[in-house]
Amino acid sequence: MVLRRRDPVGREGAVHGYRERDPHGEPGVDERDGRSAAAAGEEQRPHAEQWCRQQGARRVVDAERALVPARSLAPGDGGRCDGVRGKAGRPGEQLRPSTTAVPRRQQSREPEGNERSGEGDERIHAGRVERYARDVATKRYLFTPGPTPVPPEVLAAIGAPVIHHRSPEFLPVYERVLNRLREVCRTESDVLLFGASGTGAFESAVANLVSPGERHLVVSAGSFGERWVAMTTAFGADVDVLRYAWGETPDPDDLRVRLGEREAKAVWFVQSETSTGVVADVRALAAVAKESGALVVVDAVSSLGAVPCETDAWGLDVVVSGSQKALM
Repeated sequence: MVLRRRDPVGREGAVHGYRERDPHGEPGVDERDGRSAAAAGEEQRPHAEQWCRQQGARRVVDAERALVPARSLAPGDGGRCDGVRGKAGRPGEQLRPSTTAVPRRQQSREPEGNERSGEGDERIHAGRVERYARDVATKRYLFTPGPTPVPPEVLAAIGAPVIHHRSPEFLPVYERVLNRLREVCRTESDVLLFGASGTGAFESAVANLVSPGERHLVVSAGSFGERWVAMTTAFGADVDVLRYAWGETPDPDDLRVRLGEREAKAVWFVQSETSTGVVADVRALAAVAKESGALVVVDAVSSLGAVPCETDAWGLDVVVSGSQKALM
């Protein structure tokens, strides 16, 4: 352990702090301090001088973990180990504020250039560059169903000046986006654009198609199939669930049997079950649902743009998707 020599500012602050804790001036405080300082100076001087000579040639480790020479005494000390006070002052003298100006470099405790070796500077610089590269400049790759990496042209568009959504300049942009989305969704019907995640579009579909007490059938083979179950139940539907084990693929024949046993206003599917990676045959399932006269609602959040999803050709009534997955 290396103990650095205290500067006058630190000692002064400590003394004034002691006085603030004793605002009423306890009798004998000044006298006791002066007496203890005089006694300590005579008793500890030989030991302190010996310790200082032993520490003179040592090196210390600074906050950046770089080896630097130990700080020397103040200029004018001549390299001697007389930083330890040898003569005690009069009682109460140490409680007076110091009138000696402290150099700016000593207040900030910044070492001069010759106090830090070139090797230490290089190590500090290399460490800072390494931390910057690791925390800021590292390119990250997302190998997940979503969210997926944002293309550079999309990032550039986000950085462009914002067009107010009620201004005339926004209307052609919005119209162009909706027209192109019709092509992506393979439909001539209207496409609704939500400022929300896929869950917001889920809830919109349920709120518009479900009334309390109505019969609905959910085909579930994973986590997002269960989300359809939870939402339709929350809106008061009489929900029947055709449930499969996670990883299994829904069978159209099973759906035909269930609809023959119990009719449903709508059948809710998941085309690509993100939790398992299973892609259901929506075309075949939708055909069976249409045979019974049921509406078809498809969760295509992670499938639209990746696998075929023909909204009009397959008779899909509602298709829900998101921009942060296959469309990205």
